[in-house]
Amino acid sequence: MTKTFIPKEDQDLPDSFKIIITYVTGKTDEFDVVSTLPPKNGILELWTTDDECRYIIVENICKIEFDKEFSKVVAINKKRIEKEMKEQEEKLNKEKKDDKKSKEKK
Repeated sequence: MTKTFIPKEDQDLPDSFKIIITYVTGKTDEFDVVSTLPPKNGILELWTTDDECRYIIVENICKIEFDKEFSKVVAINKKRIEKEMKEQEEKLNKEKKDDKKSKEKK
């Protein structure tokens, strides 16, 4: 099977991370995940290293465990978001400053 290639934004991002899901029935599943989205409409979407999309009903989940690679993903995304917010703030401040200067010229 050909793997889907998605270029990484940050080379420090791990290629995948493990998630262990324990269901209310007591059954557990382990997934080697490359991508996941926050639950939407009560469904958790996971993309695995096997190029499979898994949909899991949140109500059926008792516990989710993440490995340390997931912590790296969270930390890298936090830095990226903070950088983007700082850039937006700087842009807004520059626009305000430019607007103020243009009003002073009039």
